[in-house]
Amino acid sequence: VNSCNMTYEEALRLVRLPKWVVDENGNKVETLTLEQKYPMQFRLHLLSEADYFREYMLDVKQSAKLGIRLNFQLMDKANWGLARLDYNSNHKNPDEFTDKVPEVFHSHVGEFFVQKSHLHYHVEDFPPLAWALPLEETEIEKKQVENVTMANDFIDAFNSFAAYLNIQTAITINPLIL
Repeated sequence: VNSCNMTYEEALRLVRLPKWVVDENGNKVETLTLEQKYPMQFRLHLLSEADYFREYMLDVKQSAKLGIRLNFQLMDKANWGLARLDYNSNHKNPDEFTDKVPEVFHSHVGEFFVQKSHLHYHVEDFPPLAWALPLEETEIEKKQVENVTMANDFIDAFNSFAAYLNIQTAITINPLIL
């Protein structure tokens, strides 16, 4: 069980704070250009001017097989997961809920997502990112990625998650040349 006592609401507040990519010296990066390769894998360190005491990390991993996993974590002593966006992936929500589980998850108790895109959330007293909602019920703009259009879909998925995380750095991903 997760020993992080951060509430669901506090985790959402941190997700929504405006954040900037920072370089290895902790300096704010205004613009960043990445070259797309397959599979894409990179890590970005982020800070928020609204909360200088916390560091954040965005891990991006594109599976060579099917999906895309975008993992956003609060960096502290234990690396608490705040949000994770999974495309074309499997996940099972917990079979029971407590009074700490927001009502939005109640209709998804025990739900098994099979090769379905979903967004994970931090919920107090549960293992990290144990709860998820189908993307149709979230603010994420890019609801689905397809294998045949993976190169462009990846860029759209990344941009959609960056917007959800309120990343202020202008990030450009130059498309993969096939």
